[in-house]
Formats: sequence, structure tokens, C-alpha cells
Amino acid sequence: MLEAMTQEQRELFEGIPAWATAAFAIAVFSGAIASIGLLIRKKWAKPLFILSLLAAVLQFINWLFLQNAGEVYGGQAYVMPVLVVIIGIFLILFSQRSIAKGWLK
Repeated sequence: MLEAMTQEQRELFEGIPAWATAAFAIAVFSGAIASIGLLIRKKWAKPLFILSLLAAVLQFINWLFLQNAGEVYGGQAYVMPVLVVIIGIFLILFSQRSIAKGWLK
């Protein structure tokens, strides 16, 4: 996959710091566990969705502003981060509303 990339794209991916990779892992795993919690109707899904969104935002700050992915990929570098943040906010609001309605216990 790296061979198909331009030199700039390759340097971008190879330069990702460990803390950004950790933030990505936290975002993915806490989001997945929160989704399972939502499916089994547990209140603890909401704090995990919040953690997932915060970790994703931290990782996107690195990607977009510290590593300047926008310079390498142009406007398309912003599409996925915006979608992830919108979906994350929706999941937090949905879980909050589900708690208020008594759907989650």
C-alpha cells in the first residue's frame, strides 16, 4: 500500500507519532465497546462515546494541524474527520436521550 503512495503521502504516514496512534486505538476500541453497550442497553455507553470522540479529535488535530495532511491531500483530508465528529456527536446525543427516556439502564 505504501508503494502506491506519493513520497509526501508516505512521509506523512510514516511520521505519525505514537501518541496519535494511541489516540486512534482508544477512539476505535472505546467506540466499539460503547456501541456494544448501546446494543445491550447500558448507560455506560455514553461516557465511552465521549472518550471515543475526544480521542478521535485529538488524533485529527495531529493529522490535520500538526502533520498538515491538508497540504498533502487537499480538501479531501477533512472529509473523514468531519464525518467522524458528526457521527460521534450524534451517538453521544442519542445515548443521552436514550438514558433520559429510560431505554438505557
